[in-house]
Amino acid sequence: MGKIEKLWDEFAELKKQEDKEYEIIRCMDSIIQLDPKDVDAWHNKGFALGLLGILEEDAIECFDKVIELDPKYVDAWYNKGFALSELGKLEEAIKCYDKTIELDPKYAYAWNDKGTVLGKLGKYKKAIECFDKVIELDPKDAYALNNRGFALSKLGKLEEAIKCYDKTIELDHKRHQAWHNKGLALDDLGKHEEAKECFAKENEILES
Repeated sequence: MGKIEKLWDEFAELKKQEDKEYEIIRCMDSIIQLDPKDVDAWHNKGFALGLLGILEEDAIECFDKVIELDPKYVDAWYNKGFALSELGKLEEAIKCYDKTIELDPKYAYAWNDKGTVLGKLGKYKKAIECFDKVIELDPKDAYALNNRGFALSKLGKLEEAIKCYDKTIELDHKRHQAWHNKGLALDDLGKHEEAKECFAKENEILES
């Protein structure tokens, strides 16, 4: 077995463990030193850097290298978008999500994260279109349903929002964000006792 194969085996073992980002980065650096055009090594290094939550700029450099070597490497476009959104570069992030979707129209994470970014920009109608696409791809995507409800709440469509939260809770009873958001919507509708019940359920989940 050659050096690169051994390093990939080491990477496979590291992936099974928690909090091994620095070790993974060192492992990928060793592969890149041996083969500077290994797109998977660049991508895995970028992903590990992103997981650390403090090195998004370095992660983006890795994803850019992947895209330079392989412009159709869809996960690199998606993860670059995610890193950009973490840095607050929302318009740039959307461009990356759009490229991801262009390469793979069924990339649900890209649709969902694009919707989240659009929501941060106050573009709630466009955000809902993205969440609708996720739900079209997977009607049981509780995350997208909750996000759709939140966007509807921001548009003042509280009854519709509550239906989304109810569906989210039906799919994932312990998703505390849905209980919280439903409580806010009920409170805005003047249904304060029902809202309190939702907040109590949220706290119960968080404390469990």
